[in-house]
Amino acid sequence: MGTAIDVLLALNPEFLLSRFGKISQRWVEHFPRQPPPRVLNNKVGMKISIARAHWNVTEREKRLLMLAISKIDYSEEQIQQEWGGDGALLPFGTVVITAVEYTALVGCTMRDAYQDLKTATNSLQSKVLTLVMGGIERKVNFTKAANYDRVAGLVEIEFNSEFLGFLTRFKSDGNRYVSYYLHEVKRFSLPQWRLFELLLSYHHSNAMISMDDLKFVMGCGKWTTRDFRRDVLNPAIDGLSKNRMVQLEALPVMRGPKIQHFKFTRKPGKHRKSRQH
Repeated sequence: MGTAIDVLLALNPEFLLSRFGKISQRWVEHFPRQPPPRVLNNKVGMKISIARAHWNVTEREKRLLMLAISKIDYSEEQIQQEWGGDGALLPFGTVVITAVEYTALVGCTMRDAYQDLKTATNSLQSKVLTLVMGGIERKVNFTKAANYDRVAGLVEIEFNSEFLGFLTRFKSDGNRYVSYYLHEVKRFSLPQWRLFELLLSYHHSNAMISMDDLKFVMGCGKWTTRDFRRDVLNPAIDGLSKNRMVQLEALPVMRGPKIQHFKFTRKPGKHRKSRQH
């Protein structure tokens, strides 16, 4: 019954309001008749260094972050301010993500979207990006602030200035930048998403990636190779291989009895062309 209510709210909220007086008018205001699919055409951009970093996030937090990142006009040499719903400029480096946009990416009900956004917002400020720079690990917060508005069904995120710097593309970046469209990662699991970004950071079709680097990016540094392959890497590879956007082959490269590297061969799928920057 809950799903049916969500569908009716999205398609014809006035009907429910006229039939069931208990439904608040504010609900109607935040359920447009057709969820806008435009957000799926947004492009996500990032420097290679963070595509190869470890993102200490859950699947919900990853979705929220990437929706927010897709609002950044990264093609400019300085990030533009975003317009808020009241016609005023939002603070520099601040974006807004709605529950409707979340459902477009995830394919969930509005009720689940509200709960996911609330949960992700509450925990996101404590999460960090871990990079290895010159053999030294560096941790960077994703956000400076994140606020969930339960009534409006939206999240306002203010990016941490240091993290924001990894999202801006300058002319001098050359091939140190990757990008993709949100519709390409719709309904990806977190391991699939991270492997997808990691492979994009190798602009050529073949990538030789060490087992240690794979475990680091996936946040499985302390896992045994056997458990990591069975529970994380192989399902991610299978998921990407079945996706129409990517045709993927992964061959283990042995050193004695142990797997030292994986050789990934990536070909654009039916609806995707590789991007060179």
